[in-house]
Amino acid sequence: MVPRKRTDTDQADSPVCRTRVNNRAPIAGRWLPVEVGNSILARRVDGCVTVIPESHTDLLTRPLFGHLATIRPDGTAQSNPVWYIWDGEVVQFTFSTKQQKHRNVLTNPHVALSIQDPEDPYRYLEVRGIVETVDPDPNGGEFFMKLNTHYNGPFTESLYPTEGGIYTMRPTSTSKQGQ
Repeated sequence: MVPRKRTDTDQADSPVCRTRVNNRAPIAGRWLPVEVGNSILARRVDGCVTVIPESHTDLLTRPLFGHLATIRPDGTAQSNPVWYIWDGEVVQFTFSTKQQKHRNVLTNPHVALSIQDPEDPYRYLEVRGIVETVDPDPNGGEFFMKLNTHYNGPFTESLYPTEGGIYTMRPTSTSKQGQ
């Protein structure tokens, strides 16, 4: 079987957007969900837009494992499977604040989440973005347990009851393959 052509839907064509992403400045302003044609958009008040293709939105909403890529302090990549939740505007995931991924995100908030369709291995979505916030997971891992429920996980308590973090990623661009 021949892999299908990969397409990019990077919408950061505005010089303002590109400058902010390249300079790693924090993203300012609110994002508003907007539907245009067959795409769900996250539009920032200053006009920058990230398109989440409707054809691949199911990969964000189904309980599929994503692979989160971060950059280590020495510049090498690190990729790990994660549970995540998409709310139509941001992707949230959790891991321990004692793990290397946490230190990676603090050093460089640019991350990528890749999700492969288990029913069609040539179909995937990559969401690139910036981790905007890292918040403590309240009440002994409440967010972890929310993910556990979403994924029908095996845990009866959080793996990170005292040092869990909730990481909120704002999409800046996507790429996809397949229909």
